[in-house]
Amino acid sequence: INNNMATLTEGAVPLSDWRLHCKERFTKVLAEIKEQMPGRIALVLDPKISGLLSLVVEFSAIKAMGVEKIYMFSSGVATLDTDCEVVVYLTHAHSSSLMKTIAAHVHYCSQRMRDAIAERHGTPEAHRGPEPVDKQFALIYVPGRFVTCDRILEEEGVWGIVRTFECDALLLVPFDNDVLSMGMEGVYRQVYLDDDSTPLYYAARALYEFQKLYGDIKVVKGRGRHAEDVAELLYNMRYRKQKRKARERAMVEASASAVSDKRAKSSAEISKLSIPEYIEHMKATQPIEPRSAKEAAAEATPKKFSTLILFDRSVDPLTPMCTPLTYEGLVDELFHIQNTIVELDENIVTFDRKKDKEEAGGAPAPAPDAKPVLKKQALNSTDPVFAVVRDMNFSALGAYLHDTAQNVRDQREERHKATTVTQLRDFVAKLGSLQKVHQALQIHINLAEKILTLTRESGFRSRLDTEQT
Repeated sequence: INNNMATLTEGAVPLSDWRLHCKERFTKVLAEIKEQMPGRIALVLDPKISGLLSLVVEFSAIKAMGVEKIYMFSSGVATLDTDCEVVVYLTHAHSSSLMKTIAAHVHYCSQRMRDAIAERHGTPEAHRGPEPVDKQFALIYVPGRFVTCDRILEEEGVWGIVRTFECDALLLVPFDNDVLSMGMEGVYRQVYLDDDSTPLYYAARALYEFQKLYGDIKVVKGRGRHAEDVAELLYNMRYRKQKRKARERAMVEASASAVSDKRAKSSAEISKLSIPEYIEHMKATQPIEPRSAKEAAAEATPKKFSTLILFDRSVDPLTPMCTPLTYEGLVDELFHIQNTIVELDENIVTFDRKKDKEEAGGAPAPAPDAKPVLKKQALNSTDPVFAVVRDMNFSALGAYLHDTAQNVRDQREERHKATTVTQLRDFVAKLGSLQKVHQALQIHINLAEKILTLTRESGFRSRLDTEQT
């Protein structure tokens, strides 16, 4: 599991099955591309999607499926050179701005191909290199196809050259034991300013797919107009599913009736049939299978959620504009958490005793204008300290960290009291968890000190006072 992946096994309803489901959906699309377009794959990721993808599937698993190189969309992608035969772009369906970049890269690769062929023909046969291989291009839309993007590809002259696929693996991404997110930015603007209901459809579809795995949620409540829209879309999806099942049952019953009539032939009549007639008779007397084993198992899934409550942001538009006072809220406010990852100064997250001694001995301090080195730190329930303090009011954080540090110190001192083999074995058994808590504690103490410094600044205090007045 990636360092930024939560285990998803400790919630009221384990979400590890949902992550596995999402992973299977993504790998299925990659397998389909590999089947249609054989060759080594270079995967070009939309930066807005790469973080979400890392919460669903390990990059080692992606490489195991034939992806040799992974790139990020940037200004240099238009002139990206890769020796892989297949280039796969993974982008959000609403990233229409990236379509021009994709088209420019396809044209660039095509021109490089033409230049290579011309150069090869102009070179004596004895000095020619290997024959250039024409590249194939695929585009994966997440979470589904967007007509505007197709139109841009057509206008840029690459429609048909780039094969398009849809993938709903990132429709609803598990962040932690009790947190799922669609990871869609700018939804408020789309829905309220642009009057675009596409995000509402995807919200309903995500919930519909979620219920396929965890069972139907019988009670659906909501506040706000758009919450009602999502509930209605969800109901219509269920209704179509029920009608489809009713049609299948009717076909099964009709098939069974027809089969019983045709099987009424006597053995004497069957013995007079020719071989082709006998084969047709056997085909006609096979009943239609009502459901696959997988569908039957899905239908028998116990209902794990009893109630779904939907809230429209218009019910409370002010809360996101206020400064949060919980620990996790302040970390996000001041350092910006993205897909459970926050970038912090390396002095907060690393512990080098040798470096500390050098600094204590008068080693030269870094230049004041030097850019700090940032390191990524995962913040989720796998962190034993963060799992407890994430929702704690920041004013209560100091006392908890002090008590936890004292508890860890006391437990580590127990090694001096261990006099028997049994006592030593018990201490060694819990040493690993103690070290994990100790390391997490150091990070959060350093981070809390940094937050305290920032929140004492006059600008922050003034803004907070204005919000609370």
